[in-house]
Amino acid sequence: MMKHRTPKAKGFYIYGRNVVQETLHDAPERLREIFVVHDTARNVENIVQLARHNKIRVTKIDKTKALKLFGHVQTQGIGAYYAGYQYASWHDIQERVNKSDRALVVIIDGIEDVQNFGAIIRSAAAVGVTAICVPSHKQAPINSVVFTTSAGSVHKVPIIQFAGTNQMIADVQKDDFWVYGIDMDDGNNPHPAGTIWDQSFDGRSAIVVGAEGRGISQKVREHCDFVTPIPMENGVESLNVSVATAVVLYEWKRQGMVKNR
Repeated sequence: MMKHRTPKAKGFYIYGRNVVQETLHDAPERLREIFVVHDTARNVENIVQLARHNKIRVTKIDKTKALKLFGHVQTQGIGAYYAGYQYASWHDIQERVNKSDRALVVIIDGIEDVQNFGAIIRSAAAVGVTAICVPSHKQAPINSVVFTTSAGSVHKVPIIQFAGTNQMIADVQKDDFWVYGIDMDDGNNPHPAGTIWDQSFDGRSAIVVGAEGRGISQKVREHCDFVTPIPMENGVESLNVSVATAVVLYEWKRQGMVKNR
């Protein structure tokens, strides 16, 4: 059985119409208060109504107070206090995994940039990823920037936290997942299985993506069933990790759509 750590959630402020509205739809129980900024709030009536429907306090504030709470950001006239993210457990998604022959999880091997983390969450939600697994150390936290970069998608895909990447891989393999480490093809290290365009993402799949700059570690590579590169041309060294993840996720999605035709 998978083990995960559930640290005490720390609250923070989130902002922006789409972010607040999506959180109200997906996880209203995590919101403690909604803030409407005088003179800058536009088209927030539905957010206010939804907040009141969920019995969440709505407070009107001025720009000075908004600056104190949210900092120098574009709030679009709306913000909220979020009680902190509660990581899911593997048990929470086990039923969904058991019902799917094509479940997909993304295993992150330590991404410390919050914008990259948020962008990966957004792509994962868009293609229907079953879960995202992250290590408890050397990993970007879920904060206001992650909410903004993910366009409010944080609660659209379960995020599970574990002690180490290799343990994550071993655990998903026990549940019949094929594990694919994603690499960048610099042309110097041929891959027998070819690139992601040659790889068949069959059955349950776990895609492992590495940290900015270094990619997946050598030890993690050794635990993967396959190491599959993204082809690169014109001397480009690598893609941004969130872009690389999106490329692979949509290739997985494309293959599933082709098979279902």
